[in-house]
Amino acid sequence: MTHARGSSTWSSTRLETSPGRIVRAYRRIRGLGEAAFDAIPAIVAILGIALPILLLPVTEEQSAIAPGLYPVALVITCVSAIRLAMLVAHERPRIVAGTFWMFLYISAGVVPLAQLHTQSFGHFLVAIDQMATAALIFLAAAIAFEVGHIAGRPREGAGVVDKPGRVLTRPRLVGLTVFATMATAIYVNALGGPAVFFQSRAAITQAYLDAGLRSDGNQAAATLILAASVGPALVSLIGWIVVARDRSQRQPTDFLWLGLAIVLNVMVNNPLVTARYWALTVLVGIAYALPGLSRRRFTWAVVLGVIGALVIFPYTDVTRYTSVSGAGEVEVVSVAQKIATKDYDQVVMTANGVDYVSDEGFTKGLQTGSAVLFFVPRSMWPGKGEDTGVLLGDHYDLAISNLSSPLPLELWIDYGWVGMGLAFVFFGWGARRMEDRLDLSGAFGFGRTTFVALFLPLLAGYGFILMRGPLLQSMSKGIALLVACWLVTAPARRVDDARARSIRLARLRGRRVPEGAP
Repeated sequence: MTHARGSSTWSSTRLETSPGRIVRAYRRIRGLGEAAFDAIPAIVAILGIALPILLLPVTEEQSAIAPGLYPVALVITCVSAIRLAMLVAHERPRIVAGTFWMFLYISAGVVPLAQLHTQSFGHFLVAIDQMATAALIFLAAAIAFEVGHIAGRPREGAGVVDKPGRVLTRPRLVGLTVFATMATAIYVNALGGPAVFFQSRAAITQAYLDAGLRSDGNQAAATLILAASVGPALVSLIGWIVVARDRSQRQPTDFLWLGLAIVLNVMVNNPLVTARYWALTVLVGIAYALPGLSRRRFTWAVVLGVIGALVIFPYTDVTRYTSVSGAGEVEVVSVAQKIATKDYDQVVMTANGVDYVSDEGFTKGLQTGSAVLFFVPRSMWPGKGEDTGVLLGDHYDLAISNLSSPLPLELWIDYGWVGMGLAFVFFGWGARRMEDRLDLSGAFGFGRTTFVALFLPLLAGYGFILMRGPLLQSMSKGIALLVACWLVTAPARRVDDARARSIRLARLRGRRVPEGAP
C-alpha cells in the first residue's frame, strides 16, 4: 500500500513538472533566438568590415594605380558598417539614415575596394588620379549628414512623436486613385498600349521616341506624363494596403479599390521592365510603409538590402534589352568583377566631375537649379542645364552619356566643399526630424495614418535614386511622390471636425455611430 501510494505521488509529480519543463525549455530556446537577434548589430559590424577586406584583398601595387583611394575607401567601409550596426541596434528604425549609409557602404566603400582588387574601373573612368578626391567627397558628405542627423534629435524631455499634422482620408484616397487611373490610361495610350510594358526597357524607350515625347535634350513632356502616373499609382497602392489591414474601418469596396491599384502598378511599375532603382523604391517603400514597422523588420531590410545590392542587383537587368518572354542569358562572373564594372560607378563619375571642374570651373548652381525647375521645357529656357551625367559624358566624348552622377557630386560641382557640406547637414537634420515624427504606436487607417507614415518610407526607398543621380532625372518622380502623399492626406483638425459633425448627425437621426472612420 505504501509503495503504491509513493508510486502514485511520483507519477503525479512527474505529470505536474513535465509541462513546466517544456515551458522552461521553450523560454530558453526563445531566449537564444532573442539573444541571436540582439547580436545582429555586432555581426553586421564585424562582417561589414572584415568580409570586404578578406574577400577583396588589395596589394600595394594594386593600390598604387589610384593613389590615396585605398585608405579612404577602407575608412568609408568601416565607418559605414559601424554606423549601420548602430542604426540596427537602435529601438526606433532610422529608415532614411539606413538607406544613406547602405548606399555609402556599397558605392563608396566596397565597390572601390573591388575595383582596386580587380584593377577594373568600368568603361567610363577618365581621371583615375582624381579617385581619391572623389572618395573624400563622399566621406565629407557622410560626416556632414551625420552632423545634421545628430543636430536634428529632439531636445531633452521633448516628445518624440508630435500630433499628426495631416492624416489619410477616404475621399482623398479615392480621388487620388481615380486620378492615377486616368493618368495611367493617358500614359499607356501615349506609348501605344499595354503590350509595350511587358517587353523590355529598350522597347519602352523606343515607344517614347515613336510617340514624340522625347526629342534631343527635351524630355519635359515624357517626364511629367510618367511622374503623373507612377507616383500616384504607387501611393494609392500603399494607401489601400494600409486600409485593407484596418478591420475596424474597411469596407467591402475597399478591396475593389485595392485591386484597381494593384492593376495600375503591375502596368506602370512592373519591376521586370522599369528601372531597377525605381523597382527598389517600390519594394522598400511598401516594406517600410506597412503598419507595424519594427526594429526586426528594419534589421532584415538592412541586412538583406546589402546582400541583395552586392549579389543580386547587378544581375537584374536581363530584361533591359531583351524581351521579358525571351531567354536573356545572364553573364556569370565573380561578384567583385560584376560590381567593379557595372552599375556602381558613383566614385568613378565623381572623379570625372572633379576633373571637369579643374578644366571648366564650378557650375555655380546651374545643375541643381535646373533639377528644381525640371518641369520647365528647354524651349522656354534655352540655357537649362543637362543631366550632370550627360554633361560629363559629352565633355569627355564617352560612348554613353546617360551616366550616373551621385548627389555629393551634384552639390559639389555646383557649390564646392562648403555648399555640399551645408546641404548634407540640412539633409541629415531633416531626415532625423521626420524619422522622430514617424508614429510606431500601431495606429493606422483612415484618420490615423499620417503624411509622414506615407512619405518617409517612400523617401527612404527613393534615397537610392537620389544618391545615385542624376538629380535632374530623379526630381520628377520624387516630387510626384511628395505631392501624392500630400494630396491623399488632410489636416487632422479638419478630419476631427468632420467626424464630430457626422457623429452628431448620426445621433440626431437615431443611427448607430461606427467606431473610427472620419
